Amino acid sequence: MIRLTLSYDIIRLTLSYAIIRLTLSYDNIRLTLSYAIIRLTLSNAIIRLTLSYDNIRFTLSNAIIRLTLSYDNIRLTLSYENIRLTLSYAMIRRTLSYGIIRLTLSYDNIRLTLSYDNIRLTLSYAMIRLTLSYDNIRLTLSYAIIRLTLSYDNIRLTLSYAIIRLTLSYDNIRLTLSYAIIRLTLSYDNIRLTLSYAIIRLTLSYDIIRLTLSYAILRLTLPYAIIRLTLSYDIIRLTLSYAIIRLTLSYAIIRLTLSYDMIRLTLSYDMIRLTL
Repeated sequence: MIRLTLSYDIIRLTLSYAIIRLTLSYDNIRLTLSYAIIRLTLSNAIIRLTLSYDNIRFTLSNAIIRLTLSYDNIRLTLSYENIRLTLSYAMIRRTLSYGIIRLTLSYDNIRLTLSYDNIRLTLSYAMIRLTLSYDNIRLTLSYAIIRLTLSYDNIRLTLSYAIIRLTLSYDNIRLTLSYAIIRLTLSYDNIRLTLSYAIIRLTLSYDIIRLTLSYAILRLTLPYAIIRLTLSYDIIRLTLSYAIIRLTLSYAIIRLTLSYDMIRLTLSYDMIRLTL
């Protein structure tokens, strides 16, 4: 197939032969040369040079100065604005197996799995981080999860440690607010037993001087479908619920609640409240 196109408007010239295509357009000035799935594009708008082959793409652009190299879900980006470097890749997986023994190391959330028959041990680490910076002032919000899981058939034991951290720093002065949860979960089908320990921590540090204020919570939860039993220590709370039946005993302002649908009995001490 031979095709020649010449148009005058924004001025476009296209010459194609089978899978070879040459395009020259004046709009923001773009030059494209392609052969099959190989494409080279040079454009002047923010000045962009792109070379692509299949799912491999290389882009160099000048606007905020950006360099991008991508392959499937592997991406490397270097940009200059406030100076940003990003390296991301979704699924790099390495698997070594021998008989029914399989060892898998993958980076997606950083996951290490060792399995034998239907017994599987998995260690994973996930980290989400968002940073806003101006000069030497930096605000960072991060959420990390370390998870260890041992499973056999539909029985699973999981130990996880999650932390949400917000940090504001200026020079060597740092203010950090963190909320961490240590959680141990044993599950079988829809029966789940969870023991969690949470701590809220506020830290102000300067060089090697650190001031920390923390508040801890201990919580035990056993749910079965719509049946839930929760024992927590923070204000001392015991909750037993089944669908719309709920019994709550808490110590803080001293509250006793028994409810069924629209029937509620409440005894509280603080502002002194008795409700039937």
